[in-house]
Amino acid sequence: MPTTSLWSGVAVAMQSALSAPDTITAISKANPGVVSSTSHGMANGAFAVLDVLGMGQVDDRVFRVANQAANTRERGGENTTS
Repeated sequence: MPTTSLWSGVAVAMQSALSAPDTITAISKANPGVVSSTSHGMANGAFAVLDVLGMGQVDDRVFRVANQAANTRERGGENTTS
């Protein structure tokens, strides 16, 4: 008979709504990678899924936003030099 393990003291939070998509104008070849998009409105610590044609290394991956500015944000330590 299989053993069932239950976690206790674990909190799970789920997002109830997604923000509107924005248009990415550039992704730098840097470490960490910087995503450019006009007035993206994302905050540090938020998570973003990128849907990028022509850059399969980041397409459909989830990244944490870091060092956000008005029109740019870092991809949470992700290296995009290649």
